Amino acid sequence: MLAATGLELIVRDLRPDDWAEVAAIYRDGMRGGMATFETEMPQWDAWHEAHPLRVVAEIDEQVLGWAALGRVSSRWAYRGVGETSVYIAHDARGKGLGKTLMEAQSMLQGAGFANTVTVVTSGQKNKVQGQNPDQTECKPLGSIVQIVYRGNT
Repeated sequence: MLAATGLELIVRDLRPDDWAEVAAIYRDGMRGGMATFETEMPQWDAWHEAHPLRVVAEIDEQVLGWAALGRVSSRWAYRGVGETSVYIAHDARGKGLGKTLMEAQSMLQGAGFANTVTVVTSGQKNKVQGQNPDQTECKPLGSIVQIVYRGNT
């Protein structure tokens, strides 16, 4: 429960009818340039196929964030390695939803994924790990490993 609102936070499976809200949150992350290296919004069918494990966080039937787990690569060498994604609506950031979704997502591990990674841009790593932004390494959060991209962010 989020104390600030007094409303219950529900984490549940992402359904096809959530796509409009999920896509809006994803699009916002794309616009900011800090959340993804993608430049175009995928269609539901393609995104759904690439992310077999998906959850949303909602309050009062409004999706405020989502997490997904998909294959890192179709290459044989990367079998069993999944990549996690966590996105939070702009107005819901800073309230612990990301951590809640990452914890929920780590429970999904094991469904064909021996390891998972999360790519975190250098501008976002402080938000993920809650540490000093000058640190160069991210620490694991549960069974999820954060890898810092050291680009021009």
